Amino acid sequence: MSYSDPLTPQAFSLALLQSEPSEPLLSQELQQLRQRIRAAIQQNSPNLDAAIRAYLQKDQPLKQQYDLAYDQLERQTHAQERTKFRRTNGSQTNGHSAAITWQDIATPILTADADLETVKLQLRPYKTRISAASPQTQIYWSQVQQAITAQEAKELAILQAIETHPLTIQDLAYRINLPPNAASATVQNLWRQGYLDRTTAPLLQILWPHRRHRHQPLSPDTALALTAKGYFRLHPLLQPSRSKSA
Repeated sequence: MSYSDPLTPQAFSLALLQSEPSEPLLSQELQQLRQRIRAAIQQNSPNLDAAIRAYLQKDQPLKQQYDLAYDQLERQTHAQERTKFRRTNGSQTNGHSAAITWQDIATPILTADADLETVKLQLRPYKTRISAASPQTQIYWSQVQQAITAQEAKELAILQAIETHPLTIQDLAYRINLPPNAASATVQNLWRQGYLDRTTAPLLQILWPHRRHRHQPLSPDTALALTAKGYFRLHPLLQPSRSKSA
């Protein structure tokens, strides 16, 4: 797929990992745009750079994340070009499968309603193949991994804070020292995925959360509590094994 500027969809996908629409009316438009970009990648359709930039003009918090991601990608790309780092561009990988591209990495991120855990699961098979990818794809991969790590840290901080006692989005922004927009975006995503719920939700809904009726945004002053799903994310039944030190 030929993009006039591949950094545009790359930076957009990085922004999506860390943001939610700033206004309810933009949510449906964003989901439609994600679907269009994903379909364009899969079908080798003309680029959608202009559509991405047009949407960003309506959603300034998302645009701020996009601008930061774009600048970082651009700096690393220029640094790589200055060192004249040459590779085979991964056109062959041990004769079996084509090397992964940035489009492969972006596709699961652009899937509508893809939560962080799903994105991580879908990207996992690429870890052993990324070394054969082009330098630009490796730069993008590195930024995706950093964005996932940062977002995961925010999600865990919010779940840990709410575990102690119910908090609102406004409380959380103050408690864990996040900008209100960042706190709201992360809470909305956790709520949509069933990790937390309103304290006024029925008990069965808290014990067995589902995604139904979770597309309307939460009010900033709504008190929130962990669901069973949120609790077990903090306290998994199966802990990863630790190797004993010599």
